[in-house]
Amino acid sequence: MGFLLFLFAFIFFNSIVFFHEFGHFITAKLFRVKVEEFALGMGPKVISKKIGETLYSFRCLPVGGFCSLEGEEKYSESKSSFSIKPFWQKVTIISAGCFMNLLVGVVFSSVVFAFCGLPSTSISEFGMNSISQESGLELNDKIISIDKNKTFICRDIMFFLLTNPKENYDVEIIRNNVKMTLKNVRFSHIKDANGKYHYYIDFGVGTIKKTFLNLINYSVLNTYSISRVSIYAILGLFRGKFRISDLVGPIGIADQIRRVAGEGLKIGFGTAILHILEVMTMLTVSIGIFNMVPFPAFDGGRILLLIIEKILNRRFSKKVENAINYTGFCLIILLALVVSYHDVIRLINGFNV
Repeated sequence: MGFLLFLFAFIFFNSIVFFHEFGHFITAKLFRVKVEEFALGMGPKVISKKIGETLYSFRCLPVGGFCSLEGEEKYSESKSSFSIKPFWQKVTIISAGCFMNLLVGVVFSSVVFAFCGLPSTSISEFGMNSISQESGLELNDKIISIDKNKTFICRDIMFFLLTNPKENYDVEIIRNNVKMTLKNVRFSHIKDANGKYHYYIDFGVGTIKKTFLNLINYSVLNTYSISRVSIYAILGLFRGKFRISDLVGPIGIADQIRRVAGEGLKIGFGTAILHILEVMTMLTVSIGIFNMVPFPAFDGGRILLLIIEKILNRRFSKKVENAINYTGFCLIILLALVVSYHDVIRLINGFNV
């Protein structure tokens, strides 16, 4: 059963890759750019079929994928070449994969929240010995910001407390239809083995009335909130807050999906699907944001090259561009191997990936 769940999880993970590449594919078609190949997986082809001008293929390594466009690797003046398209069309095609990730995040969120409640930022109850209640918060207060950081949904409150541990906060609320700011609000906390404090919400929140518009709006806000978390994680990696061993690769992601699916199946099949969709929402948004990092071979790196070309008013030779992207690709593969190594070690040792 565990292996089947793991295989099932890998399929779900690759569906995220499919949506990303489909974003590139559909916009390329929209701007009449020839798509030479649309592939899922990497390495040698396992199955392939040419339909029209495009070769569709599945490759032996079930990780990643690509959408190969005419004029990407070799300059071409054909009317269907990516090379000759206007700047804005090139940027749109490249960024469409990440946009599709965000759009899929909204769709997945909508499905999850359609069957669950929409947690608000309004306090519905306090836990026993609630420190936040003692320091000024009251029932039915709606928290709209903490230290001037907007809190659109409950996740934003938890994220801010987790990433900004401190003794006191300035909390902006709406109480009895009046906006006010409470100074020196404290929250409950725990102390870890290293002596570091971790703050958390010590109250329950109410739910928002579930209408179609509220559902869509909440799903958009949830996607935005996950994007903020992803950006924080990326910046933390570059600033040294996180180590490479803290990253999770495809193997680890598949194991996480397997675990949440297994827990969900204890309740029912529908619950398992919702748990999987919740994880996939976070994954697809995170992948979209991560791909926009201005690093060679990433979508963000390719857009950066286009911007530099636009500023300098000159085109890089394909030889230089390909060398930059190839170097970036090799570094990404190296990183993926290192991350996968840590994933496997954690699995062997029985730790949660």
